[in-house]
Amino acid sequence: MMKHLLSLLFLILIFSGCANQLPPGGGPIDKEPPVVFKTFPESGTLNYNKNYVEFEFNEYINKRSVLNSIFISPYFKEDIEIKWSGKRMRIIFPEKLKENKTYVVTLGTDITDLRGNKLAETTTLRFSTGEKIDDGVIEGKIFDEKPDGIMIFFYLIDSLNQKVKYDSVKPDFVCQSSKDGSFSISGLPNGIFRIIAVQDQMKNFLFDINEDKIGLPVKDYILSDTLKKISNVFFELIKIDTIKPLVNSVKFEDLNHIKVNFNEPVDLSSISLDNFLITDTLTNRFNLIGFFSVEKNTITLVSETLNPDRNYLIEISGVRDLAGNEVDKTTLDFYSEEIRDTTTINLRNLECNFSTNVMEYFNPVCTLYFNDLVRMDDFINASSILDTLGSKFEFQISRTDSSNFILKFPQLKQNDKLLLRINFGLLKDLAGNLIDTIVTKNLETNSESDYGSISGVIKNRNMINNLNLEVKNVNKKKSYKVNLEGEKYQIKNILPGSYLLKLSMPEIDTHKNKLEFSSPFIYYQDTIKVKSRWPTTDVNFDVLNLIR
Repeated sequence: MMKHLLSLLFLILIFSGCANQLPPGGGPIDKEPPVVFKTFPESGTLNYNKNYVEFEFNEYINKRSVLNSIFISPYFKEDIEIKWSGKRMRIIFPEKLKENKTYVVTLGTDITDLRGNKLAETTTLRFSTGEKIDDGVIEGKIFDEKPDGIMIFFYLIDSLNQKVKYDSVKPDFVCQSSKDGSFSISGLPNGIFRIIAVQDQMKNFLFDINEDKIGLPVKDYILSDTLKKISNVFFELIKIDTIKPLVNSVKFEDLNHIKVNFNEPVDLSSISLDNFLITDTLTNRFNLIGFFSVEKNTITLVSETLNPDRNYLIEISGVRDLAGNEVDKTTLDFYSEEIRDTTTINLRNLECNFSTNVMEYFNPVCTLYFNDLVRMDDFINASSILDTLGSKFEFQISRTDSSNFILKFPQLKQNDKLLLRINFGLLKDLAGNLIDTIVTKNLETNSESDYGSISGVIKNRNMINNLNLEVKNVNKKKSYKVNLEGEKYQIKNILPGSYLLKLSMPEIDTHKNKLEFSSPFIYYQDTIKVKSRWPTTDVNFDVLNLIR
């Protein structure tokens, strides 16, 4: 009996040692980030000769989360070893430390506790194996929708503007941005630094051009005996796409509609009917009449009526994705069946530039989206715009594809009202389908009371000819751009919300400049809250901060 009890106890001990880490049960939900409250050695230690360092946390840590969140400069060729004792983590170096060398160990913000709470900011431990420790500091901030956890790569280079192969050369030093996008690294030697920010998806300390977003520096930075700290190193992340779009499929919908699906969004402004050629097996060409896009990544082609029960070829060329990459010439086949178009034309959506049926008074625009091709002449005959007196109101028409119409009303003022009337009995599609109904929509303009304004002064404005000011909403993609003329500026008609203000020089084409530098820019130090009917004043910039 005792023998069986001992065996059972032995098995329990084995399996409990292999159990997964689980958060403690009961009590309030833990939302506090973990904190490193002790290190060994202390940061700044000289003549360090151990083969390990230690970090002690205030709570238990998810051990898996540290695997890709420890960054050591200079690099070790072999992998480090990690051992745990409760809340204390020991990092064992794979090789002997170099003499008279400063080492920097950084814990990134992807480290989490057992509840998934991340470190609020990176933690850095620096020490030296000699009598002197490098004490250079570079700090800055990432501006992006998700600025935390971005890797910052520091390359020691021999001369200013030296070319660095980010895709094959690993950096000499690394750190990671905190939750608010800020970053700071200490223990840097004197020298010239090229710095980039990378959303390192592969965790390989390289920039993979079609995988990672990148933030480029405005210049190279120099640390010296007389300049030990550099601040305000700013980055904005961009995605550089060099991969050509692909045609996924061609689908026969009916005898007047063929759908072409791509593997990514395409630039509708790059598309014309010349990009598509439809022929039958006898090389007879069929005319295309229009195109439109309703489904994601899909272009619907509208053609003259095809012959049923035949094989067709479609050749696609010249279509570009949103980054400007052009699809390779592609030829696919499809088979036509005896399927006629039986769907009538209807209004799919109405979208004005302030809200569903409300236009901005200073730029009154509404867009109508139909479910199929609508000829321009048919739309003009079937639609009318009436003012409050019942008189016809003139408007301008443009379109981006064959199913939408962009209506502009340059003569409207604040709080004006209009009535849109569409007689669908006059809108016949290519198959002859129509519906005898009249649809009306009320349209109106808003007023200046819906907006606020921002104004200020650009100090030392005469030092740079061309300057741009961008006002970006923190929570939405709405932004306002102005080209600054004089020293004073005012931006009117800004929707209520919280905004970041960015002052910049004209943009540099990152493709032409081989991914070396971005245009100089600075952000206003505070987030600006705009209220309707309230002017926000004294939002001032100094050009000297832009060119330093």
